[in-house]
Amino acid sequence: MLTAGEMVSIVLQNDGAILHDIKIRDMPADSVSSDGSGPLTAKEGEAFVSADSGDSGTLALVPSQPGTYEFYCTVAGHEGLGMHGTITVVPAP
Repeated sequence: MLTAGEMVSIVLQNDGAILHDIKIRDMPADSVSSDGSGPLTAKEGEAFVSADSGDSGTLALVPSQPGTYEFYCTVAGHEGLGMHGTITVVPAP
């Protein structure tokens, strides 16, 4: 669970044999930065990070709105194979 208005770092550790990534759908966020590896990169302000096989990547951001947001791996077919989930952002205290 994340808190709106608080900085968070999400680390993608890829222990697999191929590239993976994480993209968060439609989550409003500020101060988004991505430090990933591999050929895929984030667009400006996009909640996305990739990690090549045996490597890691870090996504840092400040979620700005409470809600439940979907995340998934954008590599072709991976979302359908179960590489997806949700992130909950709660209101600031």
